[in-house]
Amino acid sequence: MKARRSAAAVLAALILVSCGSSADKGELAYEQPLNTMRLAVNYSDEVSYLNVWLPWEKARFLGDEKYTEGFLDSIYVREDFQGKISLRINSAAELSESELEELEAKEQQRYGVRPEFTKAMNVTAELRIRKDADLLSDSRDFTLVRLENNWYICGEVIDSFSFAAS
Repeated sequence: MKARRSAAAVLAALILVSCGSSADKGELAYEQPLNTMRLAVNYSDEVSYLNVWLPWEKARFLGDEKYTEGFLDSIYVREDFQGKISLRINSAAELSESELEELEAKEQQRYGVRPEFTKAMNVTAELRIRKDADLLSDSRDFTLVRLENNWYICGEVIDSFSFAAS
């Protein structure tokens, strides 16, 4: 129990440091929400997991009748795997100004908010884990956006993983 609390405290500190700052931390700053998501899944930290999504998507998910507290334990059963989930970025491309405006318009249409994203990236990432002797992966496309100097995942909250042999 004490080890779990210590791990949670370390994770919380990592998330506070990694999710945003007033200055751009360089080219790889956009990876922060993906790394935080990975850590949150590994440590069953639902609060941190949900904080990587845009605030309006997080609110939508929390209000959904399918949401239940403890949902991370049901979408990722640690006992079925060896080790922790790792993350590999396979590709990344910055959105153009017109693509950014299009994305903002889609968010306004879907959620009724008009965000002002300062930057966005389309990223293909692979979540990987071992099961017995097999390396399993779940490859996904993400749109990552910077809003008020914080990077978020733009899109619906991931409520299931599909790990398959790679």
